[in-house]
Amino acid sequence: MFKLGQGQTIKGYDQGMKTMKKGENAISTIPPEMSYEESGSPPKIPPNATLQFDLSYIYGPLSNIIAKMVAYLRTYLRMDRTGRTQRI
Repeated sequence: MFKLGQGQTIKGYDQGMKTMKKGENAISTIPPEMSYEESGSPPKIPPNATLQFDLSYIYGPLSNIIAKMVAYLRTYLRMDRTGRTQRI
C-alpha cells in the first residue's frame, strides 16, 4: 500500500492511480520514461522495460489515495530492442 503523490512508487504508477475511482480495477501499461528508464531495477527489471500492472483502488479521496497492487507485477517486461514479453 502507498499514498499517492508521496514519491513512494514509480511516476507511471502514481499517474495511473490518479485517474481511477474507488473500487475500480485497471491494467496500467507504463513506459520506461515513467518507471526505471535506462537503469532498470536489477535483477528482474532490465533497462528500458515497459511495465504492466493490475491496479485496484481500494480506499481514500483523490488527494490521499491508498492503493494496493492486486496481482504481482503481472506481465512485466517488454524489452524495447526485441519486443519480447516475459513473465517473472
